[in-house]
Amino acid sequence: MAFSLNYLQRVNASVDLNKVSNPAEGQCTGQGKTIWIYDASATGSNESAATVEASGYFNGATGYLSNADLMYVATNDPGYHLLAVTSATAATTVTTSAIL
Repeated sequence: MAFSLNYLQRVNASVDLNKVSNPAEGQCTGQGKTIWIYDASATGSNESAATVEASGYFNGATGYLSNADLMYVATNDPGYHLLAVTSATAATTVTTSAIL
């Protein structure tokens, strides 16, 4: 198969922490980088780690991914893989680098 947005999910978090357990003092402000989960296993896009880590695999997500975003990827290979988005241009290209 090939990359599909059907298997890409964004991990949601907010800087507006629960004020009962996290007082306002010391909270960070602004928006951090995004963490994504991609299912490339047999239940998802059915890909190997080598295919997913190849240059340009995530080009179909150019409007979603940004530089320094992290991607937690399940593949047909044993285990999980962590990728960093090293370059994402709005027009065409997404480049990733394997971290783990």
